[in-house]
Amino acid sequence: MGKYSIGAKKLRIGDVGAAGIMGTGLTAYKPYKGTVNLTEEDPTNTPHHAENARYPDVVVTENGATNFNFEIHDMSAANLAKFVGGEASTDTWTSGTDHFQIEQSVEIDTIFEETWQIPRMMLTGTITWAANRTDIARIKVSGMVLQPEGDSTLPLKKIPTPTTP
Repeated sequence: MGKYSIGAKKLRIGDVGAAGIMGTGLTAYKPYKGTVNLTEEDPTNTPHHAENARYPDVVVTENGATNFNFEIHDMSAANLAKFVGGEASTDTWTSGTDHFQIEQSVEIDTIFEETWQIPRMMLTGTITWAANRTDIARIKVSGMVLQPEGDSTLPLKKIPTPTTP
């Protein structure tokens, strides 16, 4: 039987580790159902042709970005400040006036006991809410996988989910 990755059992986010490696002691967040997406963009191929040639002599390929999106519906002041920016106190949040983004380490545990690790990701959040009686306010977070600073650290890794004692 093959190995399959399905479902977001846990989502943990926190500070990037020293020297740009995978962070530790990440905080768990409950993602809104069906919103966790990790997607690699298609590569871009640029063909180079000789004059009047039908087929290219050389094709240069540039890989697309790896994007990550999720939503949470816990609109606590701390979560708003973490993902949207601004200032938070115990139960009060005020938005900032500047563009906000944050570099974080991210881990996703699947229901098949696999953990996807992203040591360095740029995250930005927005508030999405149809203020009616059937929809719920959510923080929509978009991210892009970045190259880790540590030479021996890879940008994306899948490992067996560590067991906790």
